[in-house]
Parts: sequence; structure tokens; C-alpha cells
Amino acid sequence: MLIANLILLANPVLAEQLSEFLPPEIAIKQARDMISAGLKDPYSVKYEGLTARVVPNARREPTQMVCGTVNAKNSYGAYVGAVHFVHFVKLRITYMRDGQSVVADSIVNDFCSRSEFR
Repeated sequence: MLIANLILLANPVLAEQLSEFLPPEIAIKQARDMISAGLKDPYSVKYEGLTARVVPNARREPTQMVCGTVNAKNSYGAYVGAVHFVHFVKLRITYMRDGQSVVADSIVNDFCSRSEFR
């Protein structure tokens, strides 16, 4: 932690960029709230492996995101199985790796398969 603080003191631009991000627990709460709100049975949701990080996006800009898995009940009351997701905090957008969209699957794989999320 001391080394991280020294780096931030030596690099005020980096410190300013990082100050615009939410604390990890707030970022995770935002992801949970947004995902749960879009489900048929939001009270049945089970989350696992939730991790909030700031990593470079495709343009090499720091981006805050939450990765994890979600499992919820369908209309028949059965759990559908764990689905991996990535939630981009500032954009308030979530992508699920559910096999329905090659683009969404690729985004989740690209951002949540990084070593910092393992």
C-alpha cells in the first residue's frame, strides 16, 4: 500500500484519474443492483467471484469494471446456471457471456479473463 501511495504522489495525473472511480464495494453494489433489476426474479439471484478493478480499455484508458458470475431463476422457477459477466461502471453497461451474442461473449472474455481477475 505504501508503494502505491508513493506512485500516486509521484504521478499527480494518475492520482487524478484514479480519484474519479468508485470504491470497489460501491462499484460491485452498482453491478449487482443493475443486473438484479433486469431479472424475472431479482430475489433469487446468486453472485459469485465479484471483483472490481481498474484496467486499461481498448484505447489504453483506465476503465473501472466488475467481473463475476450470476445465476438466477427463470420463469419456471429453475436456476439457469452461472453466467459470466462484465459491468462497466462509468457507462453503467453490463455484458453477459450467455452464448446469445458473439460480441458480448468476446467482451466478457477479453476483460474478465485477464490475470488480475483470477
